[in-house]
Amino acid sequence: MANNSTSSSSRHRNPFILDNVFDLLRLVQFLDERGRSKDLFSGSSSFEDGSLDTSTIAIGGISLGGMISFFAGVASDRFSLLFPLIGVQDFDRAVRESCFHARVATIRPVFEHAREKLGKEEIDSETVKFVWNSITPGILSSYALRPSLKSLYPRPCLIVNGRHDPRCPVEFVIEAVVEVQQASNYQSLLLAVDEEAAHEISEGMWAQTLQFLQQQLLPSSLQLRQSSVQEVLKAGDGEEVEARSARDVVEGKNVEALEEKVQAGKIEHKEEEKQEEEVNSEGADEIRVLEEEQEQEQESTDAKAKHGKEILQEERQDKGEAEEETLRHEEEKDEEPGSEEEETREEKMFAEKEKEMTEQREEEEREEERREEERREEEFEG
Repeated sequence: MANNSTSSSSRHRNPFILDNVFDLLRLVQFLDERGRSKDLFSGSSSFEDGSLDTSTIAIGGISLGGMISFFAGVASDRFSLLFPLIGVQDFDRAVRESCFHARVATIRPVFEHAREKLGKEEIDSETVKFVWNSITPGILSSYALRPSLKSLYPRPCLIVNGRHDPRCPVEFVIEAVVEVQQASNYQSLLLAVDEEAAHEISEGMWAQTLQFLQQQLLPSSLQLRQSSVQEVLKAGDGEEVEARSARDVVEGKNVEALEEKVQAGKIEHKEEEKQEEEVNSEGADEIRVLEEEQEQEQESTDAKAKHGKEILQEERQDKGEAEEETLRHEEEKDEEPGSEEEETREEKMFAEKEKEMTEQREEEEREEERREEERREEEFEG
C-alpha cells in the first residue's frame, strides 16, 4: 500500500505527489533486480526458497496515499491492479467548477503563499491553478482524470470514494469513469461509492476492497462468493449492515481473517492520516522558513535601495550646489562689465563737470582782470 509520507529531501527535488511516484518506481526496479535473490526477504516470504514474485504487483492507498497509488499506476504498467481509496478526483474539473475549497484546506499555507504572491484578496480558481501547475506540473492536463483513467486500460482498478467527500467530489469522478468505460469498453474499471461516507473509510469500503483483492489475486477456493460492488453497498444504510452483508458472503473459515484485516486497515488508515498531518505540518514549517528568508531578503533589498537612494540624493544635492555656485559666478561675471561701464560713465560726467567748473573759473578770472584793467585806466585818466 502506498505510503502517504514524503521525505524532506525529495520534496525539494521533485513535484508534489510525483515525488512519491518516483520512489515507488525505483522500488519496483529494485524488486525486479533483486526479487529472485535468496538473500532478499529470506525467511519471511511466502515462497519456500525466499524469493519474491514481482510479476503481479497491486498498489493502493488512502487519501494522499490513494492519489500517489493512482498516479503510480498511470506512470507505469508494472502495477498490475490498483485500488485507490478516497484519493481519486478530477483536479481540472474542480478548478473550473470552483469545488476546491476542502482540498485547499489540507495544505492551505501553500495556497495562502501563492495568493499573496499573485496579489489576490482570496484564494480563487486562478490561485489554485497556479499552485497545481507549480507543485505538480501536468495534473490539470497530461495527468487529468480522463486521460489518466484511459492509460490504465485494461488493468483492473477499483476506485473507492464517499458520496459526501468534499475533497474528492464524487460526481466528477462518476462522470469520468462512465465516459471512459463506455468509450473503451473498460469493464475492469470499477467504482464503489459509499452513500453515507465523507472523507473516511467505512467497514463496507474495507470489505469491498478486500473482496476485490481476493477476486483478483487469490485462488478461487479463497475468494468471496459472488458479490458485486452494487450488492455490498446497496445491502443497507449503515456501516454495520454493509459489513455484515460482506461477511455473509465469505467462506465461514475466512470470517475471522477478514475481520482482522478490517481492523488492521482501520489502524493503518489512522496512522496514514497522522502521517498526512505531519506532512502538512512539515510543509507549513518549510513555507514559514521560506517566507522568513524572503522577508529577510526583502529587508536587505529595501535597505540597499534606501542607501542607494540616499547616496543618489547626496550626489544630486552636491551637484545642485555646484551648479548653483557656478551659476552665481557666471552672474557675477555678467554683472562686472556693467559696473565698469557705469564707473566709466560716472568718471566721464565728473570730468565734464570739472571741465565746466574750470572754464567757469577761468571766465570769472578773465572778467575780474578786465574789470581791474578798467579800474586802472579810470584812475590813470583821473
